[in-house]
Amino acid sequence: MVDGYMRNERKEHNNRMSLAWHTAAMTFKQEMPSLESLLILEEDETTPEPVQTVDNMLGVCKMLNAAYGGNVIEA
Repeated sequence: MVDGYMRNERKEHNNRMSLAWHTAAMTFKQEMPSLESLLILEEDETTPEPVQTVDNMLGVCKMLNAAYGGNVIEA
């Protein structure tokens, strides 16, 4: 459901940006940014997501523990 919602939001954004860009291009004689730079493109599936290591997760847990006044107990 979330993927469908995000796809719909991206489509609506792109439609509005396209309309605004074309309206501005017909109105002004100034240099315009490219339409592609204003659109939200789908994520490139070939770009791998960063991998979170066990050490990264443990560091975040320790940081949150300390932020909330917890004690670090290591076995």
